[in-house]
Amino acid sequence: MWVTYGYHQQIWMTPAQSGGYEENYQIPYLGGAFYNQNPLPGTPWTFYEEGGYREALSPGMTIVPNQGQSLPSGNFTLGGAWNLHALVGVRYLLTPHVGLYLQGNYSYWAFTHSTNTLAAGGNSYGEPSSITTYGGVETGVTIEF
Repeated sequence: MWVTYGYHQQIWMTPAQSGGYEENYQIPYLGGAFYNQNPLPGTPWTFYEEGGYREALSPGMTIVPNQGQSLPSGNFTLGGAWNLHALVGVRYLLTPHVGLYLQGNYSYWAFTHSTNTLAAGGNSYGEPSSITTYGGVETGVTIEF
């Protein structure tokens, strides 16, 4: 178990017939996580899992409209954000320090509405509260020292 301090950035590009726009989330955070690994005795296989919680510190979101959009361009200050994340995986050691891994991961972010508004074309825009989830499968090489 450990405490984490980090920076998470996620960029969403929203296509549209008239150009679309990009949302760029900047999220410095403080959190905690656990990690557990279970080597299979007498084999090069290890199973592992990780999970944790992150609390955002002054999160923000920059909106960049593409050509043809009548949206504002600028920075929203979000009222807050938090995250739950988890992963499970398996690692196969080729040598004592090099291995291959396969893991599945999931992340859930909850964002609180913006504390400011942006204006464009006589309209005022705010970023609503929202939830973002994503998951996937990852594979690669690990090198341990």
